[in-house]
Amino acid sequence: VLIVSDEILDLFAVRAEAYDYILSPVNKKELFIRVQNLIKIHELRASISKVSTTDELTGLYNRKHLHQRLEAELSRSKRYNISLSCLLLDIDNFKVINDMYGYDCGDVLLKRIAQIVAEHARKEDIVTRYGDEEFLVLLPNTNVENAYLFAERLRRDIAKMEFIHL
Repeated sequence: VLIVSDEILDLFAVRAEAYDYILSPVNKKELFIRVQNLIKIHELRASISKVSTTDELTGLYNRKHLHQRLEAELSRSKRYNISLSCLLLDIDNFKVINDMYGYDCGDVLLKRIAQIVAEHARKEDIVTRYGDEEFLVLLPNTNVENAYLFAERLRRDIAKMEFIHL
């Protein structure tokens, strides 16, 4: 609910977007509708941004987003002389799963592995679905030894995962 006094409305012309003006005297109903529309436009832009940077199946970042962030992370790593590690994960024999059990089953497996990878990642890590059954994780400020430990924990937890075809 938008509450604006009549005095304030009469004093100002409200600029909504580049070519959208509400002039004095302001009609409260018109102002409310325009503010609601601006909020909707903002939400739609955020939605478009999310759709353009995330993988539809897993919800992880997509390759396009990775390439944008990789350039920035490499630059930051060089500028501040900090470590940057990169892990490429590939699901062994994934084609066999799709062939034997179908693509729906393969999708369930991909989503579950994506969830495990995302759970292991820190807030600053960039977890991406890189290819069909490939995931890429950028680990800013992470040296080789710590990247190896991260990868080994991930491998161990994925190996423990039970996959039951129904």
